[in-house]
Amino acid sequence: MKFRTILIDDEPLAVERLTRLLYPYTDNIDIIDNAYNGQEAVEKINRINPDLIFLDIQMPELNGFEVLDHVKHLPLIIFCTAYDEYALKAFETNSIDYLLKPVESDRLKTALQKLQRLTTDDKSKFQAHLEGFLTQIKKPQIKRIQVSLGDAIRFIAIENIFFFRAEDKYVQVSTYDKSYLITKTLNELESELPAQDFIRIHRSAIINMNHLEKIIRWFGSRYRVRMCDKDNTELDVSRGYKKRLGI
Repeated sequence: MKFRTILIDDEPLAVERLTRLLYPYTDNIDIIDNAYNGQEAVEKINRINPDLIFLDIQMPELNGFEVLDHVKHLPLIIFCTAYDEYALKAFETNSIDYLLKPVESDRLKTALQKLQRLTTDDKSKFQAHLEGFLTQIKKPQIKRIQVSLGDAIRFIAIENIFFFRAEDKYVQVSTYDKSYLITKTLNELESELPAQDFIRIHRSAIINMNHLEKIIRWFGSRYRVRMCDKDNTELDVSRGYKKRLGI
């Protein structure tokens, strides 16, 4: 089968590179158009109705996941991302595959082999999983956290929160230089916070990736993260969650 394909990425050089890498596969991949931002991608997908898209996740106006939320037709998808923390979320959409940028020829070949193995039944399952995922990400997400200060209540914008850490029956909410306790669980917070920013790194910790300074190799093939808060707090990364950080 020959797949009518649109390449979607806000970096023209990335589109050019992918076009070159796809050249040996013209028997199966027919590049019919390119799009360089989310709005353009939505317009072209709805108008052209492609079989396949290579979709960048981080783009201006609309990101890759928001693009999918606005299209009338869901094509097959191979996600492209420069950030490992998005890879798991991309894979959870039941996409054909995801490629980390800069895309390598061997990795692209593997993705295209998976594409060719798709049966009609596989495509139906893919569409069902993707529609379920889009329904999930439409759920309202919290914009601020409510904390109690004596007889007063304070609201903290989530972009000002550096990390959450479980402490006994409470969860510690930490900003640059202050900490508060709330009764919500980390599981509740994980389901409500924007997944592109807040990553669970341990059963007892969620971090804001926008305030991550570095990942540190630790003893016994373990890792820690160092945050950019006033105290440069370090938090353990458990083995079960380290893939979310791309390690």
